[in-house]
Amino acid sequence: MPKKIKYESAKYHILISVREFCEKQTDINLQEQIKKFILTFEFSYLGKDRIKLTWRFPTLGSKDIDYSSIEFYKKDTQQTNSTLITDDVYQKNRKLFNMIVDEIIREAKLIT
Repeated sequence: MPKKIKYESAKYHILISVREFCEKQTDINLQEQIKKFILTFEFSYLGKDRIKLTWRFPTLGSKDIDYSSIEFYKKDTQQTNSTLITDDVYQKNRKLFNMIVDEIIREAKLIT
C-alpha cells in the first residue's frame, strides 16, 4: 500500500496548529474545551490533497480541507530544525495551517 505522506504531514500540521492555538489562550476553561475537542478528532483521506476532519465535541461537525496550496519539503531540500524558523516555506505553511485551524475552531463554535 502506498504511503500517504502528504496526508500524514497535513494531519500533523493541523494538530500542531491546534495545540499552539490552545497554548496561546489565557482562559483556562477554553484551553480545557480545546483539549477535549482535539481528543475527538477523526481524520479521513479524501484523495489527492484533501482531508476530512470530523469532531464530536463540543458539537458534532466536520470540515473538508484542501491542502493543495501547502508546500511540502522534498528529501533533498529539507531544512534542519534550527533553520525552520527563518525558512520561507515553513512560515508560509504555518500561516496557512493557522488559518485552517482558525476556521475549524470557529466552525466548532469554541470561539466566535
